[in-house]
Amino acid sequence: AVCINAAPRPMSSLQETIDSVLSEGWEDLTVFAEPGIEQASGASRTIIRPETVAPRMFDSLGPNGRFGAYQNFVQSMADMLLIHPEATAFLYVQDDVKFTPGTRELLERDLWPSQRTGVVSPYCPNFTGYRAETPRLKRIHQKNLMGALCYAMPRQAVEEMIRLPLVQTWKGGVRQTLT
Repeated sequence: AVCINAAPRPMSSLQETIDSVLSEGWEDLTVFAEPGIEQASGASRTIIRPETVAPRMFDSLGPNGRFGAYQNFVQSMADMLLIHPEATAFLYVQDDVKFTPGTRELLERDLWPSQRTGVVSPYCPNFTGYRAETPRLKRIHQKNLMGALCYAMPRQAVEEMIRLPLVQTWKGGVRQTLT
């Protein structure tokens, strides 16, 4: 099941992201949009925040009365569990992601590198240690992932993540970890 989180930007890229997701063959898309987002075509459903499907995960909104990136990510995952009770995995995408042709095929072929995988990030920042000469999934041997632009997560990992107390109180400190 695929969701796209959309935030106001000087130049909207939501339609390009939807088109990119659709071009890879994913069809049932849910867009979770902050207020002020222009409507885009191709999504199966659009939920304008602060509306939620699951019970609201956070007591207060961020700046400008918006969820913000982190709260929208967590709430989207909780919402997707209810929207897609049959889904075994979830693909979370930010509204400024464009997929390389063949991404879905790569993910479906090599998605979970081990049975204990909690998240796969197909996003590749241009930093040393991340660069790859050919499109492939690469195990990163560092503590943190760069950029939360696109995550694939098995259902069990999403269910466990949203139950963690730290998920609802985390404020973005790099020294905090979810255990």
